[in-house]
Amino acid sequence: MVSPPFVVILVNAQSLNAFCLTLAQQLGTTSFRYPWHYQRWHYNQHICVFYQILKYQGQVAARVANFTGQDSLGAGFLPLTELSLDNASPLVLKAKDFVQQGLTFDATDWTYQHWPILSQPVF
Repeated sequence: MVSPPFVVILVNAQSLNAFCLTLAQQLGTTSFRYPWHYQRWHYNQHICVFYQILKYQGQVAARVANFTGQDSLGAGFLPLTELSLDNASPLVLKAKDFVQQGLTFDATDWTYQHWPILSQPVF
């Protein structure tokens, strides 16, 4: 088990591998607004629920299968000081903010003029 302060984001079941969440607490819901060009849409609002993982077993998948609609390149643990928009999604940065704000969840929506999509893992 990794000691805090670390952030792990599991965006879908493909990232779970042999990871078993045994205790979690819901923190709250927020959203991220950003430019997104898909079919007839040019803007998106990504609504998500955050949980504090209190206890787990196993490992996360460093790499995941690629399929249509996949929005994850894998998962891993990084020290908070190494997380930035250059290597982490805005959702990961929201989790980082939670830890750095004394475990206080701020449900204020975040708006981005640019939402970077990584083409390969940087962790």
